[in-house]
Amino acid sequence: MRVYLDMCCYNRPYDDQAQLKVAMETQSKLHIQMLIREKKLELVVSYMLRYECSKNPFEMRRNAIFDFMHENAAGYMPVMLLRQFMPDVNILYLQIHDCLNIIHGK
Repeated sequence: MRVYLDMCCYNRPYDDQAQLKVAMETQSKLHIQMLIREKKLELVVSYMLRYECSKNPFEMRRNAIFDFMHENAAGYMPVMLLRQFMPDVNILYLQIHDCLNIIHGK
């Protein structure tokens, strides 16, 4: 299965982890990231996602996200097509709350 993580997913591990919801979403995102690294999921990215990442004011975070996308992307797709044709192209578009639901089977 192919997955698309929005920029909120990539940034969640850098958020304040004091809230249980944020901490759980972070762990879920990191688990999905591990599945991508293990080639159990295929990562799809977009040029808009790369643009959003380039606007991150924190250089270390920006570089870590770029590196992950570069090392693990199975392909690129325009976001408009991604949302419009998700069922046809078998790509799961994930926002941060979706990561938590997928990992916990909801």
